[in-house]
Amino acid sequence: MGKVGGLGKTRRVGAYSPTYSLQTFTGASLAATLETGRRQLVPGSRALVTEAQVIVDSADPTVQVRGISRANATSTYGRPSAVNEIGFAPLRSDARYHSFRVNLPTGFDNAVGIEVMAQRSGTR
Repeated sequence: MGKVGGLGKTRRVGAYSPTYSLQTFTGASLAATLETGRRQLVPGSRALVTEAQVIVDSADPTVQVRGISRANATSTYGRPSAVNEIGFAPLRSDARYHSFRVNLPTGFDNAVGIEVMAQRSGTR
Protein backbone atom coordinates (compact mmCIF):
# COMPACT_ATOMS: atom_id res chain seq x y z
CA MET A 1 0.00 0.00 0.00
CA GLY A 2 1.12 3.56 -0.61
CA LYS A 3 1.89 6.31 1.85
CA VAL A 4 -0.76 8.87 2.78
CA GLY A 5 -0.04 12.58 2.85
CA GLY A 6 3.73 12.18 3.05
CA LEU A 7 3.53 11.66 6.80
CA GLY A 8 4.88 8.12 6.69
CA LYS A 9 1.50 6.62 7.50
CA THR A 10 0.49 3.54 5.53
CA ARG A 11 -3.03 2.91 4.25
CA ARG A 12 -4.51 -0.36 5.40
CA VAL A 13 -7.72 -2.21 4.75
CA GLY A 14 -9.43 -3.59 7.81
CA ALA A 15 -12.57 -5.09 9.25
CA TYR A 16 -14.03 -5.76 12.66
CA SER A 17 -14.15 -9.33 13.94
CA PRO A 18 -17.25 -10.87 15.57
CA THR A 19 -15.68 -9.90 18.94
CA TYR A 20 -15.43 -6.24 17.81
CA SER A 21 -11.64 -6.12 17.52
CA LEU A 22 -10.07 -4.40 14.51
CA GLN A 23 -8.27 -6.75 12.12
CA THR A 24 -6.09 -5.58 9.22
CA PHE A 25 -5.46 -7.39 5.96
CA THR A 26 -1.78 -7.80 5.20
CA GLY A 27 0.35 -9.80 2.80
CA ALA A 28 0.46 -10.04 -0.97
CA SER A 29 -2.68 -9.27 -2.91
CA LEU A 30 -4.65 -12.13 -4.38
CA ALA A 31 -6.53 -12.19 -7.65
CA ALA A 32 -9.66 -10.03 -7.51
CA THR A 33 -12.90 -9.54 -9.40
CA LEU A 34 -14.54 -6.11 -9.26
CA GLU A 35 -18.11 -5.60 -10.50
CA THR A 36 -20.10 -2.44 -11.02
CA GLY A 37 -23.80 -2.05 -10.50
CA ARG A 38 -26.16 -1.85 -13.45
CA ARG A 39 -26.28 1.67 -14.94
CA GLN A 40 -28.10 3.47 -17.70
CA LEU A 41 -25.13 5.20 -19.34
CA VAL A 42 -27.27 7.52 -21.50
CA PRO A 43 -30.38 8.50 -19.51
CA GLY A 44 -33.59 7.62 -21.35
CA SER A 45 -31.84 5.89 -24.23
CA ARG A 46 -29.75 2.94 -25.35
CA ALA A 47 -25.96 3.17 -25.35
CA LEU A 48 -23.27 1.57 -27.48
CA VAL A 49 -20.24 0.73 -25.33
CA THR A 50 -17.03 0.60 -27.38
CA GLU A 51 -14.18 0.50 -24.86
CA ALA A 52 -13.20 0.92 -21.24
CA GLN A 53 -10.11 2.18 -19.46
CA VAL A 54 -9.27 0.38 -16.23
CA ILE A 55 -7.63 2.59 -13.61
CA VAL A 56 -5.51 0.04 -11.78
CA ASP A 57 -1.81 -0.69 -11.35
CA SER A 58 -2.11 -4.32 -12.48
CA ALA A 59 -0.17 -5.55 -15.50
CA ASP A 60 -2.85 -7.71 -17.12
CA PRO A 61 -6.44 -6.76 -16.18
CA THR A 62 -9.37 -7.87 -18.34
CA VAL A 63 -12.83 -6.30 -18.66
CA GLN A 64 -16.22 -7.86 -19.34
CA VAL A 65 -19.48 -6.09 -20.14
CA ARG A 66 -23.09 -7.17 -19.64
CA GLY A 67 -25.92 -5.32 -21.34
CA ILE A 68 -29.68 -5.68 -21.11
CA SER A 69 -32.55 -3.81 -22.74
CA ARG A 70 -35.23 -4.23 -20.04
CA ALA A 71 -34.77 -3.62 -16.32
CA ASN A 72 -36.16 -7.05 -15.40
CA ALA A 73 -34.17 -9.01 -18.03
CA THR A 74 -31.23 -11.25 -17.21
CA SER A 75 -28.02 -11.78 -19.12
CA THR A 76 -24.45 -12.96 -18.68
CA TYR A 77 -21.13 -11.21 -19.02
CA GLY A 78 -19.40 -11.36 -22.39
CA ARG A 79 -15.91 -12.69 -23.01
CA PRO A 80 -13.03 -11.01 -21.16
CA SER A 81 -11.27 -8.33 -23.18
CA ALA A 82 -7.60 -7.64 -22.43
CA VAL A 83 -6.31 -4.10 -22.02
CA ASN A 84 -4.25 -3.07 -25.06
CA GLU A 85 -0.90 -1.23 -25.14
CA ILE A 86 -2.54 2.20 -24.84
CA GLY A 87 -4.62 1.22 -21.80
CA PHE A 88 -8.05 0.48 -23.29
CA ALA A 89 -10.07 -2.74 -23.42
CA PRO A 90 -12.11 -2.95 -26.63
CA LEU A 91 -15.76 -3.85 -25.93
CA ARG A 92 -19.02 -3.98 -27.86
CA SER A 93 -22.43 -3.87 -26.24
CA ASP A 94 -25.56 -2.05 -27.39
CA ALA A 95 -28.20 -2.01 -24.64
CA ARG A 96 -30.15 0.22 -22.28
CA TYR A 97 -28.48 -0.93 -19.04
CA HIS A 98 -24.85 -2.03 -18.60
CA SER A 99 -22.66 -3.46 -15.87
CA PHE A 100 -18.94 -4.22 -15.95
CA ARG A 101 -16.58 -6.75 -14.43
CA VAL A 102 -12.82 -6.17 -14.02
CA ASN A 103 -10.65 -9.24 -13.45
CA LEU A 104 -7.33 -8.53 -11.74
CA PRO A 105 -4.48 -11.02 -11.41
CA THR A 106 -2.38 -11.20 -8.25
CA GLY A 107 0.14 -8.47 -7.56
CA PHE A 108 -1.89 -5.24 -7.77
CA ASP A 109 -1.77 -2.55 -5.10
CA ASN A 110 -4.41 -0.03 -6.15
CA ALA A 111 -7.69 -0.42 -8.02
CA VAL A 112 -9.41 2.94 -8.49
CA GLY A 113 -12.13 2.44 -11.09
CA ILE A 114 -13.17 2.09 -14.70
CA GLU A 115 -13.89 4.75 -17.31
CA VAL A 116 -16.35 3.63 -19.99
CA MET A 117 -16.61 5.10 -23.49
CA ALA A 118 -20.20 4.95 -24.76
CA GLN A 119 -22.42 6.84 -27.18
CA ARG A 120 -26.15 7.15 -27.61
CA SER A 121 -27.63 4.58 -29.96
CA GLY A 122 -31.01 3.40 -31.21
CA THR A 123 -32.27 6.76 -32.50
CA ARG A 124 -33.16 7.93 -35.98
